[in-house]
Amino acid sequence: MKKFMQNNIYYLPLFLWIVIIPVVVKVKFFANPLTEFPWYSNEVYLADFFLYYKSMLITLCGAVMIMMLGWFGRFRTFMMMLGWMIGKMKNKNGLFNKNTYIFIPLIVYIALVIISSMFSEYKYFSGHGMPDQFETVWNVMAYIVAVFYCYYLVVYQDAEISILKLIFTGATLVSIICVLQYFKLDIYRLIYAGDGYSFTFAPGQVYGPFYNVNYVGSYVLLVIPIFIMLAALHSDLKVKIASAILAVGLLICMLGACSSSAWVAFGVICFFVIIFMLLKLAKTHKILYFPLLLAFFCTFAAVFAIHPKINSYIQNADTAKTDLEHIYTLDDEVEIDYKGNQLFIQMFNSDSVVTFSLTDQDKNAVNYEYCLTDDGYYYYAITDDRFKNFQLTPTIIDQDPVQYGFIVKIDEKEWCFIKDTTSDGGYYYYTALGKLTKLTEENDSPNFHPLVSLSGLANGRGYIWNKSIAMLKKYIVFGSGADTYAIVYPNDDFVDKYNNGYDNLIITKPHNLYLQIGVQSGVISLICFLVFYIWYFINSTKLYFRREFKDVSVILGFSIFLGTIGYMITGLANDSTVTVSPIFWALIGVGIGINYKLKNEQS
Repeated sequence: MKKFMQNNIYYLPLFLWIVIIPVVVKVKFFANPLTEFPWYSNEVYLADFFLYYKSMLITLCGAVMIMMLGWFGRFRTFMMMLGWMIGKMKNKNGLFNKNTYIFIPLIVYIALVIISSMFSEYKYFSGHGMPDQFETVWNVMAYIVAVFYCYYLVVYQDAEISILKLIFTGATLVSIICVLQYFKLDIYRLIYAGDGYSFTFAPGQVYGPFYNVNYVGSYVLLVIPIFIMLAALHSDLKVKIASAILAVGLLICMLGACSSSAWVAFGVICFFVIIFMLLKLAKTHKILYFPLLLAFFCTFAAVFAIHPKINSYIQNADTAKTDLEHIYTLDDEVEIDYKGNQLFIQMFNSDSVVTFSLTDQDKNAVNYEYCLTDDGYYYYAITDDRFKNFQLTPTIIDQDPVQYGFIVKIDEKEWCFIKDTTSDGGYYYYTALGKLTKLTEENDSPNFHPLVSLSGLANGRGYIWNKSIAMLKKYIVFGSGADTYAIVYPNDDFVDKYNNGYDNLIITKPHNLYLQIGVQSGVISLICFLVFYIWYFINSTKLYFRREFKDVSVILGFSIFLGTIGYMITGLANDSTVTVSPIFWALIGVGIGINYKLKNEQS
């Protein structure tokens, strides 16, 4: 009994990690930590359904995994993995040897994540999480612990089949939830129907327990290669049937999610498998070089055929900007740069009568006239041809005491300003959220110029990528800290966001895994992450090219490899998230462990 408990208690944290955490959905109310920022709501409390409790459980599981490693006598080995015993890394009998040097870039990566978070200007968010994200430094640390933990279980406990059963169970739960949503039977709507909550997802749209339809695609791509491969290659008929049914269910999930990036990645995986298998079989069947050449020819022909459509898509992504260039709230006036001209506005209030002084860059007066709407409201229309689309309207910002401001309507967009009479007397921009903020040259965010005119690329991601790439030069060695992207992103560049179609929207993520890592933990950490994965990719490609797909471990190892390829491709358009990332890191730990064992079998 004691031995049974010892052998099976290993899987408790993985059961939570793989099966329970992905499907946890529970409302959590928490104090708004972003009220000090002018671009975020003043609401006292916020609510979260999908992320908060997942984040807490991930941290808990990471801690349990560390304790498990210590409890079962592998704590010293675990510390070796973290680089504490570098002198023993060349011990051929230990975990560190030429086959496990792959962990070195991973250790450097997590070290930079920790250091970036420790010295972050916004370390509170690194430790507690950002609303709509909740991927803390503790979560990222837990991800890496999970890699080592799964690796340990596979290498020392031969646990790949047991972990496969957990993956099967977890994927079954997720597919049931998603397939029910596809047929408009949403269990989450049923659970919260009587509590007055509303869901933004349309009935029939599959979002699963993942918060975002794109994350459904990322999850499916991670696990579906396993079940397709088992259905095709496993010798047990029951396993083949069960795997085929689950694979169909997961395809329905992806179909209902309508994630373009997931379908593109799925297509790339299928193409990779076809080329890989043709090359593999051509070693003994030379005739297969002909279909291989045909596949390459068809690929080039397809690329040539769709090239005009790609060019057309890129051209259509060239978002037309407005003529508004800059707005600055200065001490004595508001400056508006429009079509290469400058307009300076001063407001005067005498006995509740508001008047304006308008001048251009040469200090010449700009004329305006009094106008009255059909509803009886008055405004001032600028008669100067340079600013003919401008209107000025006095307004009352606050009643107690009465505080006057003015609205400038520029090309149908209203901008509200106030002259502060309680402190410095300067002018402020009054945001749509009712907050005062200064607009200065410091708000003007840098651009990555090749993407400046492609804001509409990839459903508006072009603008976010433009700003994110430009930010990287600030975070070469150390990043801004885990889960701080929303704060360091120029959400306070209100004019630029307006010009690119993001007016009054808050950008909390870069929609790109690699930019997310580069900004939050530094470019060097991004390089380490890429080196780690490329190392795994090359090792896996070489290993499975030589192996026959007869043993379950080989099938599982290769299918995990394919799943990580899909995740990395969708990472070009999606971020790391507590809803899917734990599965990626656990699987890659299993994959490296299987690779290690298969290499030892060969030697």
